[in-house]
Amino acid sequence: LVHTKCDLTMLWLTYDDWARGGFTHCRNRELAICLVSSLASLGVGLYLWLRHVPPWFLASRYGAANIRRLAWDRHKEKEEASARLYRRNIRLLLIRHGESQANTNLHVVGGRDVGTPLTEKGERQAHQLGRRFHQEFLNADAIYSSHAVRAKRTAEIACQAMGVSIDRIQVAPDVVEFSQGSLEKQSRAEVYRTGGPVDRALAKHSMFFRPPGYSPDGDRGESQHDVDLRLSAFFEKLLPPQGAGAEQRFQKTVLVFTHGVAIKSFLRGVLGAKLNFAQTVQIDHTSVTELLYQPKPGCFGGWNLIRVNDSAHTFKVDDTPYFVELP
Repeated sequence: LVHTKCDLTMLWLTYDDWARGGFTHCRNRELAICLVSSLASLGVGLYLWLRHVPPWFLASRYGAANIRRLAWDRHKEKEEASARLYRRNIRLLLIRHGESQANTNLHVVGGRDVGTPLTEKGERQAHQLGRRFHQEFLNADAIYSSHAVRAKRTAEIACQAMGVSIDRIQVAPDVVEFSQGSLEKQSRAEVYRTGGPVDRALAKHSMFFRPPGYSPDGDRGESQHDVDLRLSAFFEKLLPPQGAGAEQRFQKTVLVFTHGVAIKSFLRGVLGAKLNFAQTVQIDHTSVTELLYQPKPGCFGGWNLIRVNDSAHTFKVDDTPYFVELP
């Protein structure tokens, strides 16, 4: 920065001399050399600066989508690393709700729609999930669900199949699905038509695109980045150690019944993945995505991805259920 400031000062003085007719009357070759060297130095400095990811406070206002993504991921990574050693071990199981009635209406744009119920198939999926957890002897220390009907009902059916009281389910609005604003309930073909305003906005802003207006439920449109911020803030509340001594490092298992785009958005932030990550990863109904948070220094600590979209409990082989009854 000091060199750049000096070069800019010299460049201005050189230009001032030229404007006064210095080149015409004095034909000072040194001024020409100084002007060229100053311009070259400024160009090299600008090139080197652009090769580095700018700070988030600058990129968030002036950067293109991919620059903003890189700057945010770098910013988030530094904050997480600085707080890591003061956190606890967490085993986090992210579960998408079972199939809902809104999922069967593929011709309209979905979104948050907290009132849509599960279909019969969705209830069976939730029951199969609970049976799987029961046979795996899963012992959850905490169970959370979004306030959407489809997520809460999935959690209740799964807990009943596990032999766990539904009173243990804690409602957490922060893990609800993202809102598509005024786009919700509209014709999918019309909203996402090639060359349309939404298609152009997605191409330009990608994960930072915030749908306009408000949904029929009154929720303002959210970008995938907004959802990542919301879920990350919620999960950070689970990370500070509880108790003292050995209890701080005791692993806590947490079940979170949430939604597809919500899981994808959080995963993208954890992995530092590309802009269109949410469009290129599959999260099936009642699938399990598992992460492990380890308060270790260096590259082995932080969030570790264990599995993604594990929906084996919904499969059948030769018409034989995946599960057999335990004696």
